[in-house]
Parts: sequence; C-alpha cells; structure tokens
Amino acid sequence: MPNVRVGEIWTFLVPLTNDNTKYKARPVLIVSVNEDFVHYESINYVVISSTSVEEKFDVVIRDEVASRIGLQSKSIIKTTNIYTENKTSLGQKIGELPKGILNQFKKKYQAFQEYIINQLNYKC
Repeated sequence: MPNVRVGEIWTFLVPLTNDNTKYKARPVLIVSVNEDFVHYESINYVVISSTSVEEKFDVVIRDEVASRIGLQSKSIIKTTNIYTENKTSLGQKIGELPKGILNQFKKKYQAFQEYIINQLNYKC
C-alpha cells in the first residue's frame, strides 16, 4: 500500500457530483489517514477542482502555486466535499500542499465543522 501523509495531493477516482455512478480521476487533498484498523486502512480526502466556482468554505490555489505543486492550473479545494475511501484506491502522488495554504485549509475546514455543529445544536 502507498505511504500517504496528511497534506499530500494524490489522484483518485472521484464520483461526479451530478452523477454518482460515474467517476473521474481528480486531484484530492489527503486530510486524514486512518491506519488503526487491521482490515481496512482508510483515508479522508477533499476534492481539488479547477472548474468549480469558489464558495464560502473553499480555498483557492493560485496558478503560480498550482504549477509548483504539480497541478495544471488555478484550483479550488472543495472543503465541504469530504470523502472516506480505502487508500489502496489511490492513484499517483502529485505533490504536497504548501504550509501556508494547508493552514488556510485547516481554518476553513474548522469553520465548516463549526457551521455543521451549530446547525445540529439549533435542531436540538
């Protein structure tokens, strides 16, 4: 199995947002690696898109940074699209997110999680 670390960018077959029966190889940001399970080593990741519109919790990777880390063009980390999969399904490692952008992602991700918790608290 590939050695995977948080903050790395890999290719992965991701379900299309408008049709979950079809998949496309896309860059993804690894947000956690779960190796505590004997029979199933999973990862959590978020999609990186070069065609999406930036939304409230997203993080933009500008052109100059994108080319430095192995992406083809300006891209958006879709913080709210969180997936869990077996890490054996990963494709190729593309690169690693620079610390500054990783810190931006952490702040946006935390803000999104707080948004979800607030919605749950509102319902209780």
